[in-house]
Amino acid sequence: MRLWEMDFLRGVSLVLMVFFNYSVTLEYFRIFDISDAWMYDWLFPRLIASSFILVAGVSLWLSWSRRPSCKRLAFRGAKIFGYGILVTAITWLFFPSYVILFGILHLIGLSIVLSMPFLKRINLVLPAIAVTLISGIYFGLQSFGFSGGFWLFPQYFQTFDYFPLLPWFGVFLLGVFIGSNLYGEGKRKYSIREAPPAAKSFMLLGRRSLFIYLIHQPALLAVLYLSGFI
Repeated sequence: MRLWEMDFLRGVSLVLMVFFNYSVTLEYFRIFDISDAWMYDWLFPRLIASSFILVAGVSLWLSWSRRPSCKRLAFRGAKIFGYGILVTAITWLFFPSYVILFGILHLIGLSIVLSMPFLKRINLVLPAIAVTLISGIYFGLQSFGFSGGFWLFPQYFQTFDYFPLLPWFGVFLLGVFIGSNLYGEGKRKYSIREAPPAAKSFMLLGRRSLFIYLIHQPALLAVLYLSGFI
């Protein structure tokens, strides 16, 4: 049974993420100037990413609670991480100065695998969240140049999309923790009305979020190319 509120939240997060990514792409090709305001340049993308990653964590809990299978989840995580590798290859070919080495797909794919030990030991999730977030904030305040640890802790280099495990794995685990409290056995622990008509479009997008995420940038680039902007 699908939970309409999860599809809705995933769809809203997806729309906001696509909107922001499009604005960054248009600025890259000097078609549109993005405001340098702190809220748009720093806060807005992090809020969008946090909502998307939180929903991914809740979804992992729902999937596990309904059908607990480490093999199935490992395959799912590997598949999403594989899509991340594909994004890395494409950006390396076409945008080498901004190649995506560890973006949101890499993060979610690896987080699914790393979260599996916690699914059976939910009592360990909160300490893990605290350690991950605090470590990520600490490393984020340092001035690390690019190194092989780019996937683990924050470093500073040019890229379109970057979500190292520290602190973002903590956000994913927070989603798992929220899911375990709201959907203990894969079912709601609260009452909610049926989905309103206004939510239907977002729900549809939420059900196809991975596919839409994968094609949204190629689709924009194709439109820009055919329109003569690039």
